[in-house]
Amino acid sequence: MNQQDLVEIWRCIALDLEPHLWYIIDDTEEFSPSLREGVGLTQEQYGSLLLSSGIRVRKRRGLFGISTDALNYLQTELRGQCAMNNTRIKLPDVEKGRYFISIGPAHSKIISCAYAILCIRAENCSNTETLRTKSNQHGRRGR
Repeated sequence: MNQQDLVEIWRCIALDLEPHLWYIIDDTEEFSPSLREGVGLTQEQYGSLLLSSGIRVRKRRGLFGISTDALNYLQTELRGQCAMNNTRIKLPDVEKGRYFISIGPAHSKIISCAYAILCIRAENCSNTETLRTKSNQHGRRGR
C-alpha cells in the first residue's frame, strides 16, 4: 500500500468522524471516544493501520510511540478536504501525554479532555451532548 492509498483511507475515516470532538489515538480506557471506536475497526485492523501509516512507531525495547511527523503529514495532505487537528495533552493521573485528533475545530483543547475524564470517572455524564455543553461553557471563559 502506498502513501496516497493511506491518505485516502484517512480521508474516508476523517469524513466519518463526528466533528468537533477530540478522539484519543491510543485505544485506552482512560478516555472515550477512542479513534478506533470512532471508526469501528478491530484492534488488529486499527493497529495495522497505525503502523502502515507511520503513526505508531516502534521505540526501544519493543515499546511503541506516536509519530507527530506522520500526524502532521496527514494534516497537511488532508488540508482542503477536511480540517484534521492533532495535539498532545497530559491527562490527570496518567504518566505520559496522550495524542488526540479532531476533525474541524474542537470546542476546547484541554477542557474537553479534562471534562471527559471527570465525566467518565464520576459516571455523571450520560451522553456526548452533556460533555459538549460543559466544554462550551468552560471553554469560553478560558479564551
